[in-house]
Amino acid sequence: MYKKVLTECIRHSEQSPLSSKQEAGKIMNVSAAAAPRVWCGRTVRAFANGRLTYAEMKRAHLGTGDRSVFIKIVQGR
Repeated sequence: MYKKVLTECIRHSEQSPLSSKQEAGKIMNVSAAAAPRVWCGRTVRAFANGRLTYAEMKRAHLGTGDRSVFIKIVQGR
């Protein structure tokens, strides 16, 4: 299931506008081309090991509440 979710996340993220990939790349210190793969890898792995909850991800996506846990995860910390 992990690989399926990861593959779907990457496929979806690769369709994002270049500006979104560039912004994500800056946050993660990677190129825009690598951003979808790195973003999804870190996020899906965090879900799988219990470090990230759906509620935390939803808050980060909506821009509400404390996003520090999510930011640390996508930065690889």
